[in-house]
Amino acid sequence: MDTQIFTGNAHQRGQEKVEKILLWLVEYQYSTSKILSDVLAVNPDGQRSFFSGLVKQGILQKTAVPTVREGLYLLTVEGKKMAEMVTEKALVYRTEPSRISVAIVRHNLAVQKAVLARLSDGIQHTFERFLDFADRDKLPDAVLKDGHIKTALEVELSHKKTARIFRAFLDHVNAIKANHYHIVEYVFPSTTLRDNYRKKFDAEQWPIIEKRGGLYRESGKIFEPDSIGNLRERFQFSVQSFDQ
Repeated sequence: MDTQIFTGNAHQRGQEKVEKILLWLVEYQYSTSKILSDVLAVNPDGQRSFFSGLVKQGILQKTAVPTVREGLYLLTVEGKKMAEMVTEKALVYRTEPSRISVAIVRHNLAVQKAVLARLSDGIQHTFERFLDFADRDKLPDAVLKDGHIKTALEVELSHKKTARIFRAFLDHVNAIKANHYHIVEYVFPSTTLRDNYRKKFDAEQWPIIEKRGGLYRESGKIFEPDSIGNLRERFQFSVQSFDQ
């Protein structure tokens, strides 16, 4: 891996930093300098020359989207080639900025922040696009693996229709039964939104929702979550600021 902007010991440290950036961008497609600095556990104010150097080297490219104030970094064709030497996931990476779906950028960046806030040594993380649960109607935003315990993360920035919320609860119940993961953590930007979801979750009965022609409708049947021993304990509801 050629990182000519570094020399001596700094060169080795630079290689390590670049590899971390490659792995993160392959996983999440794009990110911001603030998030990538957090990935490196460094102060973002001191990383401007580092990221500028990677752009000049042709490893990174920077693009702007109207939904976020900060520019987005993604890999170039050359950066993708470098990433392919580190992980096979890079084989499906798309380097075209035009492939970024502007509508979901804020959500995907929030997912990255939620993952980062929960990482520590030994914890593995997988973004939604690399999850493969063939029997699931909906995939979680990410899965964290700590030893043999897997936690599905769901980041909710706004309220969804009630039918979709109950449908998602039941999808997670079925995924837990199938041993795809063991815990579900919902993450919200406010206590108000968290409490709204939690109130639905705490109901003694959940309506079973069917999806027909893209629409979510009540089936007339109900599910009693307390009929499954420790099911309530498998769901967590937390609040995190995504502004920074």
